[in-house]
Amino acid sequence: MHLLLGLGNPGREYIFTKHNAGFRTLDLLAGEYKLSWAKKYRGLYSSFIYNSQTVGMIKPHTYMNLSGLSLVSYLKSQKKDFLEISNNILVIHDDLDLPLGVIRFKKDGSSGGQKGVESIVAMMGTKSFSRLKIGIGRPSGGMSGEEFVLLPFTGDSAILFEETIDRAVVAIKCYLDNGISYAQSLFN
Repeated sequence: MHLLLGLGNPGREYIFTKHNAGFRTLDLLAGEYKLSWAKKYRGLYSSFIYNSQTVGMIKPHTYMNLSGLSLVSYLKSQKKDFLEISNNILVIHDDLDLPLGVIRFKKDGSSGGQKGVESIVAMMGTKSFSRLKIGIGRPSGGMSGEEFVLLPFTGDSAILFEETIDRAVVAIKCYLDNGISYAQSLFN
């Protein structure tokens, strides 16, 4: 089984913010398969069959900074150890260090300051899991990163962001079909 963990913040006020790139990606994927979400694992959960394999999707509703709590809840319910299934987990999140329009797969490593990833690393005790980073760029004009991620894109940037989310869904399917190394070779 594969698990896609899309990071974001729950609540209507956050739906279109940059920080909800992970939620938005999973929502688009769920829409393609006409899936519904159920309250489960301290978030919303859905699953589907893709090329004979089960793919679970979680949108944590613990807010970004505590995203790891949702993953802990899932692991306890499955009676699994994180290291046992870490090769089958893909965390999808926004990234300030990538320009808007860029997506990048990463196998492991530091959080890069992304608080949701930091929460997962802290709660799992390892940095060894795959990520799909969705570039949102850095703020200009002295705005803090914390303020920037909680705002929506506007104008042409909003259009480019939607196109990037579309490409992220295609990239996830490639990852599911071929694994992280092949997906990196095509999308990084």
